[in-house]
Amino acid sequence: MSKLISQAIHKMSEERNDYGDIAKVVIDADHLNILNRIALTHSQFARQRKEAARAEKATGVRGVDPIAKPEKMISFIQRLMNNVCWAARRYQLAIADSDEVTNGIDFSQDVAEQVGLNVAAKNLTTEVDEAYLQLTNVLGHIAGKMTYLNDIDSLYYFAQNQEVDAADGGSTWVPRYQCLTYGDSEVAMAEVIQELEEKQEKDDRTEIANMDFTLVA
Repeated sequence: MSKLISQAIHKMSEERNDYGDIAKVVIDADHLNILNRIALTHSQFARQRKEAARAEKATGVRGVDPIAKPEKMISFIQRLMNNVCWAARRYQLAIADSDEVTNGIDFSQDVAEQVGLNVAAKNLTTEVDEAYLQLTNVLGHIAGKMTYLNDIDSLYYFAQNQEVDAADGGSTWVPRYQCLTYGDSEVAMAEVIQELEEKQEKDDRTEIANMDFTLVA
């Protein structure tokens, strides 16, 4: 099993959103392999929803629904794969930015422990490829349990949507990135980082422009 997947799951569990909540359930699932835990979490959500519906039919009061719909696991797996790419990028940049040996101390091992991975930079793409294939297997299993859906997207190395204006005057979400290799994902992530940095710089300039430094206490 790819160490990148386990590292990415634990990173997701820190998020304060639905994906963070799902990641916590995955981590707590009863299996040694994190991939099996993902599949078990989908099964748990489906079972809980069925039990809630049965209770409603029998008593008129709906039972306890799962924290997320089983269908949410599809986007969860894509987000997880995105985070695998982000984890690989952090590792790659950290190794590149740190001196291999400073004053006789090798800091590359510290970086490896922080990111949860210890491979040569040249083998990083292989690690990401392995994670992609393993998550594709899990997605295939889950998709097979949801034959009532006919619009399940394939897994991408990195995928992101963007909001655009719709013809009716509202807005809609359309794919922006659908990367088929880790190399393409690196380009996409670099663009995302650049845009975030430019936005932060613009916000900082706006904040400073609106500050009044003439006030004296």
